[in-house]
Amino acid sequence: MISTIVDVAHVLGRLLIDADDHRGALDAATVGLGVEPGSEQLHGDAVSAALANGDTAEAERIECRFAALLAELNSELV
Repeated sequence: MISTIVDVAHVLGRLLIDADDHRGALDAATVGLGVEPGSEQLHGDAVSAALANGDTAEAERIECRFAALLAELNSELV
């Protein structure tokens, strides 16, 4: 079920970016990341959408959240 949500969020996000609805694409990626926060694909979609929307601060926040998640996961594996 989670993979289906991630796939739909990704496809919807790509379609919205192609339609120049960057805010909608960011929203789609954000919903997908709420279900699967570790999705590299949705992370990339969210950053792309934020940058296409001209929101570099949001892109940086997304990058920081993802880096923090990866750091947390790595510390749990040690």
